[in-house]
Amino acid sequence: GWSSSKDPDDQEFVYSLAGSVYLSSAIIYGGTAEGEYWAEDVEIWTSADGSTYSLAASGIVPESSGGSVTLDISGNTAQAVKLVITSGYRSDYWEISELVVYGADPTEHPSVPPVPTTMPTLIPTHKPSLLPTVPPSLRPSPLPTKLPTMIPTIAPSVTYYPTTSTEFPSSLPTSYPSPAPTLSCPNGSVVSLESSTCIECGIGYYSIVTENNPRPDTCIFCPVGKYNINA
Repeated sequence: GWSSSKDPDDQEFVYSLAGSVYLSSAIIYGGTAEGEYWAEDVEIWTSADGSTYSLAASGIVPESSGGSVTLDISGNTAQAVKLVITSGYRSDYWEISELVVYGADPTEHPSVPPVPTTMPTLIPTHKPSLLPTVPPSLRPSPLPTKLPTMIPTIAPSVTYYPTTSTEFPSSLPTSYPSPAPTLSCPNGSVVSLESSTCIECGIGYYSIVTENNPRPDTCIFCPVGKYNINA
């Protein structure tokens, strides 16, 4: 067995092998002479060249007499193995009873499988359908080729009635009042705009009623040598 000095830090043990060995497992036994200074956290590191190490496995040794922990270190081909103890159940001393490493000739158990020359295709060449398959009995009927007419071809007539008889007259009048008679004055008189009657022009004035001017409203002064006989 092995026992540490007082108040230890991490402890390392390096074991050189006779040659390259294909490793399978390692067993750490934690029995001690005193039965009280068990190591706790342990690690197994492996090296393929004897100088560069990598962590292969870790575990915890049980706190009991004759207790052990088995670590799986398969898949590693190594020329050296390193045991590292990182803690114990007590801080003053750590102890282990034995380390056993199992392995075989690497020619019988290659450590690394051959790398394929062609990488497998990770993406399927055919995308699966994401829609569920519907049995024929549950499939809907196909749509009609001609849709029904939604709008009638002729709009129905609508008749509106007033709510009361006083809103609209029942009918238009059948007769209209006769227009006022047109006043026509004789020559020598004019139409009075105030009383709508004919008045005679004064002496020295006259008026002429024509087709274009049937209702003269202004008397005309007689020129020299002329006179109005309406006096």
